[in-house]
Amino acid sequence: MKRTQSGKKLHLERPPIVMNEDHISISTHHSKGFRTHWHTFFEIEIVTSGKGIHNLNGQQFEIKKGSIYLLGPTDFHGFYAPSSISMINISFDEEMLTDDILSFLISSSPKKSYDLESGDYNRIIMAAKLLQHECEVGGSCKKQLCQYILSFFTRNMNIENMDYVNHIQLSGIRKSILYLEMHFREKLTLEALAKHAGFNPTYFSELFKKVTGETYVERLNTLRTGYAAMLLANGFSVSDSCYMSGFGSLSNFLSVFKAKFGVTPSSYRTEQIKKQS
Repeated sequence: MKRTQSGKKLHLERPPIVMNEDHISISTHHSKGFRTHWHTFFEIEIVTSGKGIHNLNGQQFEIKKGSIYLLGPTDFHGFYAPSSISMINISFDEEMLTDDILSFLISSSPKKSYDLESGDYNRIIMAAKLLQHECEVGGSCKKQLCQYILSFFTRNMNIENMDYVNHIQLSGIRKSILYLEMHFREKLTLEALAKHAGFNPTYFSELFKKVTGETYVERLNTLRTGYAAMLLANGFSVSDSCYMSGFGSLSNFLSVFKAKFGVTPSSYRTEQIKKQS
């Protein structure tokens, strides 16, 4: 566990997960709850028994046997329950993602939580058991099984949206969006992002704006301010929220945050904490 400059405990993940060389890990947990935390990788959780309340990005909803949800590096979550909940946890990095799931993740407001019907639940559990076996014996079907489970999140995607995002993939913008999602907390430059997408900076900047409707800086600031807002709502100081979200200076953070939310970070923090009291 780490501590921020203000001394507040920082929950990065629970429990510590070490991704193996195949970019995936699967385990079973039994718990009455976890405090709000986040990860630097992707995660699927499937509830196999018990009931509780899941807090995902500030919104609460019930989870029970058959609940399944997908989490990324920009998501905050935690849960609590009157008695122990059992769940399967699948953790993985971007190497496991298909074009469909990438399209899903960069679409507007993707639905990341479902209550599975019994037939789908049984198929998911079977796939998870096979995946756990493959991980234990070093089998070759881990990626296919993970992608099969992920397909339950993408099967209702709009075809028109899929065609649009396939164009992003062909142009290289898809790669840059995923890279932003994974690394927005780090120091990023236009040149580095353009290189990752396979374009020169000038062309990349124009193409990014044309495809997404916003500049790369606007997308980056949206990710950073959204992340900072979740930190503030969870009681972190303004300075901790600033630097942990990837902003290089406090003055820039204050300016960008107020332009995005209409209030200063300190006011936002006070308002959110009051709502939770």
